[in-house]
Amino acid sequence: MTVAANLPIAYNGSFFESFSLTKRASVLCALIVGGTGSFYSIDHANDWKDHIQSRTSLTFNRIPSDVSYAQPDFRSVRDHIENIRLELALPVSQMAFMLGVTRQAIYKWLDGTEPDGATFDRLKSLSHIADAFQISGVKNAGNLIKMKAFNGMSLSDLFIADKNNESHIHALIKEACRMENAYNRAGLALSKTKPTDEWKSYISIPSVSEHS
Repeated sequence: MTVAANLPIAYNGSFFESFSLTKRASVLCALIVGGTGSFYSIDHANDWKDHIQSRTSLTFNRIPSDVSYAQPDFRSVRDHIENIRLELALPVSQMAFMLGVTRQAIYKWLDGTEPDGATFDRLKSLSHIADAFQISGVKNAGNLIKMKAFNGMSLSDLFIADKNNESHIHALIKEACRMENAYNRAGLALSKTKPTDEWKSYISIPSVSEHS
């Protein structure tokens, strides 16, 4: 059994020189593209395999698995406002207060007026907080962001003071999930007593500071 090998070969000088310049170029191109069409016996593969293996090693840079890239957010101003109202249950007046604008400004945004760059960034930050609660599946996010969980300050307070960061959001979601699990294990979900959210006005998450 034999296999074909696409390898260029060296011809006798006088033979090659007998071609015109045009023919020489044609022959060289044919050899480069198509090879020589030489055949090698498969029975002696170990003797000739090195001749047809690639002379160039190919190296590809792999992206580390722990590297992540933030996904671009193409949502409109209206989309962000609706997301905040849906997930955080914020009335327009509270949203306006947290963003440092008037209610009329938000209504103008809903009608198509664009906020300035800095205000739009704050709107997106508030919308991303809403995203975090939505993704986690935590309920009653509107009450949780008012919870005095960070040394007497709520997530809303921290946002207004421009002191919030992702660690506060994650800590609040984690604590909410823990309390929800404890609530269900205690069987309180089956109780006929009307549930209350008063504890959310004063509870504080241990070892978490608003400056962390």
